[in-house]
Amino acid sequence: SSDRDILAISDDRMDKGSGAKLIYGKLGTTKPDRLEITIFGEEKETVFPTIYGPERTELDLVSEPLVSKIMPKTNFPMIVYLTNEDKASWYFPDTSNVVMGPNELVKTTVQTISEGQSVALLSSQSIKEGKTSLEFEANEFTTTLDLNVGAAKPSKIELAYPDHLLSGMKNTLSLQIVDNEGNPIFANKDTEFRIAANDNSIEMPQTVTIKKGQHNAFFDIIPKQAVKTEISILASDFPLSRFDLNTVETTPSLIISTVNSITAGESFDLVLDAKILDSPLSNVKVNWDIQGAEIQKISEVTDGSGKIKVTLIAEETDSISVQATTTEFDQISVSKEIAILKQGQTLQSVSEDSESYFESNLGFILIPGVVIGSGILLRKRSLLEPLAERFPVIESALDRIDEIFERLEISERMESIKEKIPIIKDR
Repeated sequence: SSDRDILAISDDRMDKGSGAKLIYGKLGTTKPDRLEITIFGEEKETVFPTIYGPERTELDLVSEPLVSKIMPKTNFPMIVYLTNEDKASWYFPDTSNVVMGPNELVKTTVQTISEGQSVALLSSQSIKEGKTSLEFEANEFTTTLDLNVGAAKPSKIELAYPDHLLSGMKNTLSLQIVDNEGNPIFANKDTEFRIAANDNSIEMPQTVTIKKGQHNAFFDIIPKQAVKTEISILASDFPLSRFDLNTVETTPSLIISTVNSITAGESFDLVLDAKILDSPLSNVKVNWDIQGAEIQKISEVTDGSGKIKVTLIAEETDSISVQATTTEFDQISVSKEIAILKQGQTLQSVSEDSESYFESNLGFILIPGVVIGSGILLRKRSLLEPLAERFPVIESALDRIDEIFERLEISERMESIKEKIPIIKDR
């Protein structure tokens, strides 16, 4: 090779009888003006290979900091690298030391970069605030970097909040101070922010303080109704900021699941579920009012699944009254009446409070008016059948209707009544 820095080839050997031989070489990082390869075999031969890549004179040295803002008296990293004519990063053609010229505002270490490497990382330190120009050199390559060392000034207020707040619930918001480019700025003193709303639909603090050395503060609000509310935030040296908060209506539910009846002296479990939008609510405080039963096990806070399990023993009385109330939202209560059976009576199955209401009322309608209302029930039964697949309690009720009709022979009686109606009309 006429230039071993561009292409280095080691001598090789071709075995007797071979028709071809692969020869390997090591390429450099730049393209030469001209390169010759001379082969000394049975005959001397010279070839001129084509090499792709930038020429050395087309490479430029570039330096830049790896952080967007440089504060006084802090450590920060910088990088130095080469680019080709397409402004893409390229490799250093030989080993060199990356040196920065003397500077009053910034100090940095000397970094050695080896041939074939693409980037040099410099550990730097800012000394004081100000603007400066840094000069870098790596062999024949040079560059300058204009740098601004200084504490950015807070210029505006940002508020982070959900797109939709939940009415009646605590919603956590974050207040933050930033510079003109939206970067967080640490407060150099305790800063108090005054907060006001254009109506009384939100319960919130009147002031929020960002402590010295912090860039944000969290606070809780409780929307009272589903409306759009504008809140204004103001502090010394900050412009007035306004934000629109949208609140959606949510009705948390409490559901009690347990038996509908129990024999006196027996133990049974009761489960409370706290939900909102079909999602469990954990850590909800619940107040209990239980009459007619001895409490064996109880909790006043829902677990991670939004549940509370209560164990009770029925006393010698007519019924057990259970009421659960939470005030973490607008006051929400749920109650349950459990019948205490005498000896020989049968326990009813476990149900939720809403389903037990449906069952008990359905039974009340059927039994007193079973004959009079049977025609209506027969006609309405076809409307209820599609719901039976979705609601087990309706399916159970329809089965009970069939049993009653069969037992009382209502279908046959209805046919007899239909035959007699014309006779009655003629009279």
